[in-house]
Amino acid sequence: MVSNLLTNSGVTGYTGLSGVSGFGHHGYHEGRLLFNDTDTPTLIIAVMPDSHVDAVLAGLLTLFEDRSGVMFVSDTYVSRPDYFR
Repeated sequence: MVSNLLTNSGVTGYTGLSGVSGFGHHGYHEGRLLFNDTDTPTLIIAVMPDSHVDAVLAGLLTLFEDRSGVMFVSDTYVSRPDYFR
């Protein structure tokens, strides 16, 4: 779902780290399989131009209305900015 949102918003790439674990409002989450044999909690990292941010944030806020999740937004400096244009 998030990967489709990123792609449909014009983001040209992202990194997904599967099997993440942590502790939060819903207690401890282990980086193990959830509801089937393929889904684990995943951390997705995406770098994008400012022009894409509003669409991605709006989509994530909609997803989080009925799903758990966390997003972090910050300015980022990259060594090869031409990759993100």
